[in-house]
Amino acid sequence: MIAFAAIVAACAVLAGCAGNESYNNDPKPPATRTVSVIVHEDEIAASPNPFGAGPTRFIVTNQTGAKQLVTFSTDRVDRDVLVDVQQTANFKMTLEEGFLGISADNSAANTLEIAVGPERPSAQQDLNQP
Repeated sequence: MIAFAAIVAACAVLAGCAGNESYNNDPKPPATRTVSVIVHEDEIAASPNPFGAGPTRFIVTNQTGAKQLVTFSTDRVDRDVLVDVQQTANFKMTLEEGFLGISADNSAANTLEIAVGPERPSAQQDLNQP
């Protein structure tokens, strides 16, 4: 009986060691940061400003009397978002450290320049994150 128990235990140990493959347990990316962007007739504002690099969700509000084609420009990519009068649009971008320019085609506002800082810390230790 003891020999049988020893064999069962040995099989269980060997079964647990069957896969010798390893994988990189890379940390999760930073938690997604939400940035609100408001387009006025003569100003574009963003909050928070500045912020760190990583996944970013933009919520864009058009507070003007005309449709706005809002352009988000980085060194690597330009993204256009059409926002109707008194409407909101949202989208997600992963930003790298550098500068982000935000402009609107039917607003007298100058381009808003945001300094995107170093990548935010990993969300590895944050609970209830996707």
